[in-house]
Amino acid sequence: MDLTLGSADAATLQIALNRRITPFLDPLSHGPVRPFSTNSLERWVARRNSFWTGIDKPGSIHAARLDSEYLRTIDAILGAKAITLWSASDVDGFVFSAWLTFLVHARKTNCQIELVQFSRRAGPCILAMTPEIITKPPRSVPIVGKHADFLISFWHAWTAPSPCLLLELFAKTTSQLSRRYVLSLLLDRYPNAETGLSRWDHILLRNVHKHGPRISQVIAHTIGGSYPSFDRVGDLWLRSRLFRLAPPGNKGALVTILRDDNNLRQEKITLTQLGSDVLAGRTNALDVSIRSDWIGGVRIAASKPHIWVRTTDGLAQRSTTHK
Repeated sequence: MDLTLGSADAATLQIALNRRITPFLDPLSHGPVRPFSTNSLERWVARRNSFWTGIDKPGSIHAARLDSEYLRTIDAILGAKAITLWSASDVDGFVFSAWLTFLVHARKTNCQIELVQFSRRAGPCILAMTPEIITKPPRSVPIVGKHADFLISFWHAWTAPSPCLLLELFAKTTSQLSRRYVLSLLLDRYPNAETGLSRWDHILLRNVHKHGPRISQVIAHTIGGSYPSFDRVGDLWLRSRLFRLAPPGNKGALVTILRDDNNLRQEKITLTQLGSDVLAGRTNALDVSIRSDWIGGVRIAASKPHIWVRTTDGLAQRSTTHK
């Protein structure tokens, strides 16, 4: 079984290699990713689909993520004798390889997993790679021994309710620069200690200022302007992040949005005064409002006594009590 993350990457591989590639459609660096039992996969799939349905307000953009299709892909994985996983050196490929390794080992299927991982030099995603690169892939590497142990340890760290295990892995990978780089990108999903915004939220806010007022243009410039980014994100998730910055009736709104569900290209967005102050570095967004969020298994919420924030060294705890 040949497997990769995303339908676009799968189609690119199929054309270049003339072989069937099964796409896995759920980027597991997005939304809540909590521990799950491999004996109750229906519940896991339902939770993941609930997340995507919740942010897919216009409807049907991710209709392919129906429970039945998700479960069919998992059944095919668990029934395979050998899996070749094709991946770029990016965040979602790394998280997916960890999930796959955890799943196969937990179910004790005796399936052999081999990883074909293109270097960062090849491109941030398979879709962006040339046929010449794809048809001369790097040597496949079996995911066994310490490699498998590391991925399973990462999966437990990513799904834990605290980032402490993730920070331990980050500290231990000083000699593994490629792994450390990916882990640092995942830590960037946390709100920054100085701005109160995650890396992607800060980029979005900056692009509202530069390329607004149309939301479609803000998102397009965010995706296009971040190339080559090894932390890939899509338009649906970015749109949901923009709406998080504009909670209705909340004094902490950083943007104002004029919705149009019938024509998403006409949706408008502008900075509030607070948004301008945060972007200019005059105000920390967390001093005004703490927005609920999920980073893997970690819940960011104002109801908690502390939240985790991104620092230059890793993460630190910050009190949620406003003075």
